[in-house]
Amino acid sequence: LPTAIPLGYQAPPPGYPPQQGYPPQAGYPPQAMPAQQALYGQAIPNQLNMGNNEQAIMAAAKFFPPARSSPLGGEQWAIVGAETQVLAVILPPGQEVMCQPGSMMHSDDGVTATADMGGCCDALKRTCCAGEDLFRAHYRNTSDQPRTVTLASPYPGGKLLPVDLTPLGSQGLVIKKSAFTAAMGSNVQFGVTLVKSVAAGCCAGQGFVLATIQGSGTVFLNGGGTVLQRVLAAGEKITVDTQSLVACARSVEIGVRRAGSVMMMCCGGEGLFVCELTGPGLVLIQSMPVEKAAMIFYAFMPKGGGGGG
Repeated sequence: LPTAIPLGYQAPPPGYPPQQGYPPQAGYPPQAMPAQQALYGQAIPNQLNMGNNEQAIMAAAKFFPPARSSPLGGEQWAIVGAETQVLAVILPPGQEVMCQPGSMMHSDDGVTATADMGGCCDALKRTCCAGEDLFRAHYRNTSDQPRTVTLASPYPGGKLLPVDLTPLGSQGLVIKKSAFTAAMGSNVQFGVTLVKSVAAGCCAGQGFVLATIQGSGTVFLNGGGTVLQRVLAAGEKITVDTQSLVACARSVEIGVRRAGSVMMMCCGGEGLFVCELTGPGLVLIQSMPVEKAAMIFYAFMPKGGGGGG
């Protein structure tokens, strides 16, 4: 496997059919983790309700869901809720969480809120190329006791995806515009990179300029619908809907190819082109991108003149 391993790997649970090159993630199906119990005082139920057959199918497909809580030791956070998820963070004294402005749902007494641009150059990169806000909000525990902050997903039905940036090193992630929600600490840098071909820039759904993020600690991205992860081996390829990619390691090559035959391109619902990802590296995909949700809602909005009474 590539060195960029997502959070929370552990040995498979009893009865879980092991697959070569597929180490299932901790909490698959999601189980109540110690950090969740510390926050809420009780076990959190398995909200995916996956049976053994579903586990076996997902293992064969090499996909796994994001972690729902931090590993033992170090950071303390948990993602709760099935829809429009919430990130709950326990901040030790002197620690902080950085997030997009407007994400905070609650903070304990003793947590100080500040905002900054993080440097003019980084701010312009985030705004112009990553689709993020010009400012960053910081919630820092200035007390002498642990304090809690909760942050909300920015979209209705949104999911939060934790990714440990530390194993990725200077490579970091390529992320979809507006995908960033929060990060533990403030040691996160945004950047840009160019796609490797004109075809990918025009037709892969990500544009010519890709937003990147690197640093250390856990970063939280947002996606819609059901979110899955997969670690591609070197040279392994998968085809992804052009709107469904949330993020991938920079070691993953983003390409494009035709959606299929002429009939498929005209009538198959995928458009003329699909995105092709080539490993090695981590890939995160979503089932309901915000663009697709907006199109669905728009189709049901009243059109034309108003109706009389």
